[in-house]
Amino acid sequence: MLRLAAAWAWMRWRLAVNSLSRRRRNDGIETASRILAILVPVLFILITLPIAAGLGLGGLFLGKNLFEGREMQDTATIVTRLVLAAVTVAMLIAPVLRSGFGAGVTINRLVLMPVSRHALHLQQIVSACTDPWLLGIVPALVLLPAGVAASGRPGAAGVLLLCGALTVMCLALIGSVAASGAALLFRRRQRAELISLILILAITFAAFLPPFFADRAEDRDTEVEFSLKVTALKSIPFWTRALPSENYAGVVSDLVQTGGSRATAGVAVLVVAVALLYLLSLAIFQRRLLIPETGGGARGSRTGEPYWLQLPLVSPTVAAMGQAWFRAYTRTIRGKVAWIAPPLFLVVINLLWSRNLMDVLPGSMVIYKGPMLAQFGILLTFLTLNPILLNQFAVDAGGLSASFVLPVSRLQVLRGKQITLAMMAAPVVAANIALAALLGRDGPLLAWITVPLNAVAVFAVLGIFGANLSVLLPRAADLNSIGNASNPHPLSNFVGTVVTALLVAPGAALGIIGWRGLPGWTPMALLLIWIMLAFFVARYLERITMELLDKRRENLLALARGK
Repeated sequence: MLRLAAAWAWMRWRLAVNSLSRRRRNDGIETASRILAILVPVLFILITLPIAAGLGLGGLFLGKNLFEGREMQDTATIVTRLVLAAVTVAMLIAPVLRSGFGAGVTINRLVLMPVSRHALHLQQIVSACTDPWLLGIVPALVLLPAGVAASGRPGAAGVLLLCGALTVMCLALIGSVAASGAALLFRRRQRAELISLILILAITFAAFLPPFFADRAEDRDTEVEFSLKVTALKSIPFWTRALPSENYAGVVSDLVQTGGSRATAGVAVLVVAVALLYLLSLAIFQRRLLIPETGGGARGSRTGEPYWLQLPLVSPTVAAMGQAWFRAYTRTIRGKVAWIAPPLFLVVINLLWSRNLMDVLPGSMVIYKGPMLAQFGILLTFLTLNPILLNQFAVDAGGLSASFVLPVSRLQVLRGKQITLAMMAAPVVAANIALAALLGRDGPLLAWITVPLNAVAVFAVLGIFGANLSVLLPRAADLNSIGNASNPHPLSNFVGTVVTALLVAPGAALGIIGWRGLPGWTPMALLLIWIMLAFFVARYLERITMELLDKRRENLLALARGK
């Protein structure tokens, strides 16, 4: 087993090193982009190291003073309960967020190797143990018993150390169960798309909850603090011992109150939990290997001759390519999110607006709610579209090779991409404007006219700018994934987000100036000048894109073939 674990670690190391190795077809830009992509998890690890060290020192301090009084016992109970509960939630959610279509392909291929399924299952558990949030609490679980031993209670320290080891095993098994369960859930395409869409929307909406409830929390700080104290002082119900976080907190409390009699029962419960979780993890893992992978296409689906709409001012070839990509992208999870998410987020922003923004504005500043919500809708539309827009030459995978061998020019391919993105963004912007009009119901007509004109100016620059980023920093992506696998290059994502906000700002600012009393034609004239400038910049960026496509054609084709 140790040899297998070492081989596993060596394989992962070689895959990481090989991804950085410079091959004949890789130029300096691609090598730099690969290095930058690896820097993000490295920076994440560097950030988690001080957190783990802080938790370890905190555990050592609590262990040394655990038996000094009731207040220290309550503090230790609260801290262990909250930290372990957060890690438990992370172990349940993280495998689902990392899952996507084809998540079980690697495991199914490994079955062909001369390795038993029990060994593969154990390797999955070991992989769960290497999750950073689980490794981050190990110093605290080790140093807390060390502090207790330093205070002169080696027996209690031994119980806590054993309980901590069993808790880590339980959390690793929970991660293994979640990983296998997520792989089974994501086997069928329709079910995977629905779950992925729900998760993306839920996570994004969760980011809006703290400011939504902030005003209520400010008035009840004393009440919340008192509630936490009462919760910590209460004895933990017996049925909660099935949860590793509550069981460990209960053992910490029992060691102080009873001297170890009930703590021993808590350790026994953890032993039973480890055994049951292992059996459950093994059963789900084996079922994952037995069920064949299938795309799960819709029953009764019919394939017919594709049809194309003739678009005004667009050649038939460009229109056909644009509509083909449009159909492909809108069938993916990211494509559906780009259509559904912005209007929903606009409703949440409307709720936050009425609670926060209007209260802090000075009296002399007049901002109409409806047009400003529509401007926010433009920003949300392009931010949710960025996974496709900023990686438009890499999301097609092998389809990019077909684009380059078709009897079409590079310029036609580029403009076909822009037609696709315009077809995806235009309905969402229109829906956001209509929704903002229903929510706001105010503002002069000229303020509303600035919204679609601003969207045109933003898209004119952002579409071509995203094409340049896609050529410079391409990244193989799966738009049917809900995690990092569907995101563009980290540097491209950061730059694209900043540029999107900067491009939306001028049109929104011109609308604000118009509402504050300047002549009605002034903002409109300035906005038309901004649009002409945007098209001039887009035309210049288009020439740069053509040159980059000629220089990096082989690199893009190698990426499309997975090399």
